[in-house]
Amino acid sequence: KIFPAVRNCHPDQLLIVGDFAAGNNYHYLPVPRLTGTTTDALVKRDVAALACTSTWIAYFCDDHIPANDFGEEMAKLPFTQADVFVPARYASQEGHEGERLNMGESEVYCGGHAWVFRKSIIQELPWTSGPHDRLWDLLNSRRHQYAGYSYKWTETLKVFDCEPGATPWL
Repeated sequence: KIFPAVRNCHPDQLLIVGDFAAGNNYHYLPVPRLTGTTTDALVKRDVAALACTSTWIAYFCDDHIPANDFGEEMAKLPFTQADVFVPARYASQEGHEGERLNMGESEVYCGGHAWVFRKSIIQELPWTSGPHDRLWDLLNSRRHQYAGYSYKWTETLKVFDCEPGATPWL
């Protein structure tokens, strides 16, 4: 469900990082489970950033898919106005479709589910050089902002939590 949604956004480059099976129409980077913790997710994000050839990286992690128009809307972003764009996040589970979920705006951070980053941020401050903590997304957001990088929340980019039966709003 996630891969076709990302592919339909027509990215310049499509990388899949993790312990999946290699396939066609994307660049696969096998990274096996290391610790079974958040550290694995941070390593996979760093591997993707190292392999990415674009100036900007859109991450879709965990069980989140981009909206159908994500690629079109990303192309319209005012890239000179921010270093990180934070998409709006919504539930897609039955009975909660379209319900707005926390993405860190009120706390001035980006939840780790999806981001659009200037690649140079990750080159300067790799994910794995940051805090190895369950609040890694909050702590790394603060680390980026202390280093002078700007975050911009946007309603034009949308992602959907698509984990069946999940209750991400609790």
